[in-house]
Amino acid sequence: MRSTLLTLLVSCALVLSGCPSAGPAVRPSGTKTPEVEQKKLQSGALAMVCRWKMPVPLERPVLGLKLLGTSQAVQQVRRVRSPTAEHPLRVAHYGDSHSLGGIFARTLSRLWSSDFPVSPGFVTPGHPYFWSAKVERGEGWERQNWLWKQDTGPFGPMGLAFIPREPGATMTLEITDKAAPEEGIEVDALYAGYPNHAPFELVSGEDRLAFVDGEPGDGDGVPLRVETVTLPPGSKSLTLHVPGVENGTPAPFRFFGFVVRYPGSAMEWNSMGVGGTRAYHPHRRGDETFDQYLQLFPPDLLVVWYGTNTGVAKELDEASYTRSFDGLLSRLRASAPDAGCVVVGPPDMMRRSKSCFLSKSERRCLGKRSGRCRKLLRRGREARTCRPDDLASMRHGRKTYPVPGVKSEEGWEEYKETCAFETPEALKTVVRVQRKVALKHECLYFDTFENMGGSGSVWKWACELDPLLARDDLIHLTNDGYALVAKTVYEAIQYVLNREPCED
Repeated sequence: MRSTLLTLLVSCALVLSGCPSAGPAVRPSGTKTPEVEQKKLQSGALAMVCRWKMPVPLERPVLGLKLLGTSQAVQQVRRVRSPTAEHPLRVAHYGDSHSLGGIFARTLSRLWSSDFPVSPGFVTPGHPYFWSAKVERGEGWERQNWLWKQDTGPFGPMGLAFIPREPGATMTLEITDKAAPEEGIEVDALYAGYPNHAPFELVSGEDRLAFVDGEPGDGDGVPLRVETVTLPPGSKSLTLHVPGVENGTPAPFRFFGFVVRYPGSAMEWNSMGVGGTRAYHPHRRGDETFDQYLQLFPPDLLVVWYGTNTGVAKELDEASYTRSFDGLLSRLRASAPDAGCVVVGPPDMMRRSKSCFLSKSERRCLGKRSGRCRKLLRRGREARTCRPDDLASMRHGRKTYPVPGVKSEEGWEEYKETCAFETPEALKTVVRVQRKVALKHECLYFDTFENMGGSGSVWKWACELDPLLARDDLIHLTNDGYALVAKTVYEAIQYVLNREPCED
């Protein structure tokens, strides 16, 4: 990555619905008058599209700053732009594997909160990782996941629930944040309020902070329960202990996770990304505890990053996906109507046949999950993705090729053409639908796919840049890639918030 500053023209677009005439727009020096055109939104209202060309000093590869949103969406985000300890900001962030690793959320939250500490928010076993807190699951727990049809709810706020099946089961929270305060840390334990559930206790070191007996029955439904404790001075850990499990009880106790809050924090970032999740899962599989969480912990800002797991589909029904994504945002908006909302679109990805450039022995490992097969398929994956010609070798004075049936240079070139990567058409449909639905629900929309450069850009991110910004599966980003997206989302939002609506 070059260290010199590059002055680059970066396109920034903002769709503003029903913008008032606010006088001359505020522009940084050196920018041109924005290009303005009018379009119709799904609602039929006229919208103005501004395309600013701004000189932006960058020390990194270009990622566009295009951001779409209605004037109402801008106003809702503007209200939460400057959190303080006196007026902290709570963020509810939902997503798939792009949000599972906490690099995106950690980078964005630190930029947004300035110099104030950021509370870890919601944490549960394995989610999120690269985070300021983690939960270690002891023996004797059974996990329920809304991804699997055979699993049953309630699933809590992020689609994962844990049921103790053995006496003495434990969940241990560890706060790994070096900036965490020495005292006053509050922790909420979130669980399902089944009538007469197994009792549990919350312990920190030698101190028992709480003991919760079974809840009495109080009507239909399963309420989301919260038990709050304050950690002793100097303590950074808390253990939930279920001493006994009632035999014959189908669900004696169901744990969802911890919420961690610091005193004096300006922001609480609840990062709830689960690998494999689609908008369908919180929309259709989310239960009453999903909504209760948003009511008990009302967010000031919603961040939604889905789409990749739908974009890999060979065929995608646009109307069906529209119903799912619209249903998700409707559900979130019903619980948080006044929250700011940012929808991050899926990044570019590329696909091809899984057997491409594999030898006979490697092909026999496809679909197998043994350690030997995983290791064999990982070997050489970077070359298969970025430099397939490196797979050919010289043997006894003639070139040989790793794949069955290829014997000549001409055959090799033809084979490479059949194994060319392509961006799935379904991904483009996902982006189109998300843009339309985000505007409908007053959410800002950051089009990651377009800002990366559109179809084929992920290959460049994975194979040509230094440092690399995408992984060689051409689906996920590297830590540097996720940090770059977070920084650019922040810059795009701040740029828009600092300016008045487009001139008529």
